[in-house]
Amino acid sequence: MDDTTEARITLRLPTVLRDKLLKAAEESNRSMNGEIVFRLDEFDRLVGEIVQMANSLEKREEALFGERSNVRALTAERQTLDMKVRTAEAQVLLAKSAEVEAEFKLREAQNELVAMRQMLDSADRTIKSLTEATSVLASDSTVVEGIAQRVAEILIEKGLPRV
Repeated sequence: MDDTTEARITLRLPTVLRDKLLKAAEESNRSMNGEIVFRLDEFDRLVGEIVQMANSLEKREEALFGERSNVRALTAERQTLDMKVRTAEAQVLLAKSAEVEAEFKLREAQNELVAMRQMLDSADRTIKSLTEATSVLASDSTVVEGIAQRVAEILIEKGLPRV
């Protein structure tokens, strides 16, 4: 049968449903038969739309599931990055702490160096003083030896015994 061929059927309906169909047919200016055919066609059209919507919804659901997987993966990646950031922050704090400790040790070493240079300067002054005193003593010793030799010569000339 094609769409233009008509088939005659006998239809039994509950009275309430028949009354609803008659009222709807009058409001839409159709016969009772026209209203039934319209509603059956409309039902087929609506079923087709519902099937399309269901298919579309299924595809969206699959896409949403994929997006949820992506969100989970991104969340895990973010947590990993967050841990790396925290580790890097801790390393920076440790490095700053080490830097502060190194600066403290550097200041201590610089202070020790200043103290050692002062001791070295003091030692240089002492050495210089001792060198000068030794030089004076050496020249005094030479003078004393010269005097002693002259005294010995005088004693010999005078015929006196040596001491």
